[in-house]
Amino acid sequence: MPRRKEPLKLLEAKGKSHLSQKEKAEKERGEVKTREQKSVTPPDWLPTDLRKPFGSISRQLLALGIFSKLDRDTLARYLIAHQIYMKATSCIQEAVSTGGSSEAVKWASVQGRYFSQCRECAGDLGLTITSRCKLVIPQPKDTEENAFERMMRERQNRA
Repeated sequence: MPRRKEPLKLLEAKGKSHLSQKEKAEKERGEVKTREQKSVTPPDWLPTDLRKPFGSISRQLLALGIFSKLDRDTLARYLIAHQIYMKATSCIQEAVSTGGSSEAVKWASVQGRYFSQCRECAGDLGLTITSRCKLVIPQPKDTEENAFERMMRERQNRA
């Protein structure tokens, strides 16, 4: 199975970029970039009661620099699936307390379906620990450039 392509900045931050200037420019041209945004409005179809959580989560994701207008539908689907999951959970608790085990089994099926949807959307958005770890770009090390490296870099830039 082939490895995922990593952005040029990530490769450079890891110190694994041994590409020529031409290869770097080519790779950078092929990367998908989104415009940085200050805010994202919820889609029109999102229920009114979910607009506040949408705003809260979208602000956090924007602050991390991993969210754009292109992701707003995924966040909206996440919030709807989460809302239905919570409703199914309360219905299960109610059915169990009243002795309706067949009713609890029905709601457990609904709960499982919406839990899966929540988890998938959360992973896409970086809302889980593991997905955030995959999204974090390591910062380049602050190392002082020695005279030889400076000379080689200047020489390469002239070429």
